[in-house]
Amino acid sequence: MIADLVVMYNTRLEFFYSSDRKKGDVAFTNPSSVLTYTDDAECKAGQVIRLIDIDNDGREEILVACRHAGWFRLFTRGEDKDVWHQESPCSADGVLGDLVDESLVGPTESDL
Repeated sequence: MIADLVVMYNTRLEFFYSSDRKKGDVAFTNPSSVLTYTDDAECKAGQVIRLIDIDNDGREEILVACRHAGWFRLFTRGEDKDVWHQESPCSADGVLGDLVDESLVGPTESDL
């Protein structure tokens, strides 16, 4: 199996594309592309990253779940595989619907 890989750091995402590696090569020292961003109050220390098509337009978005529950970074794909644009402010009310509703985080009484 040949797969792409994204490694997340506090201020950047490093992309390692399978098309840039030889079959059997597992050295992840030279990223194919790097997406940098600020480690700000809106999204302190990303915890989880997902590649999704959140708006069903056939193009992938990158969703980074931040340390603070209900806070996210959302990147939309640009002109090619190396271009990503951060949607800002992605944790604003209404932007991601229930995904950013902090009242829905955690177990409810009926869950316990």
